[in-house]
Amino acid sequence: MPSKLPIITFRLSQEDNKKFKYIAELHNRKINDELKMITKKYIADFETENGEIIVGEDGRVTIAKPVPILEDESSDSKTG
Repeated sequence: MPSKLPIITFRLSQEDNKKFKYIAELHNRKINDELKMITKKYIADFETENGEIIVGEDGRVTIAKPVPILEDESSDSKTG
């Protein structure tokens, strides 16, 4: 049964394609699986820095801004 996942196509130079294939093989993955891993890491890194990306049931995409971490006053190096 064919997958219902979206198909994304992009082009690489011959050299980059060979390098990417080499990296995927080192990780015992197919090129597609390596791309999935890279994409998941890229999204996770982005969300860590910028807040979670939320995709609603209606398909709308929003970003939840991260809550700033406030410094604990007890950790101040004030002497008194």
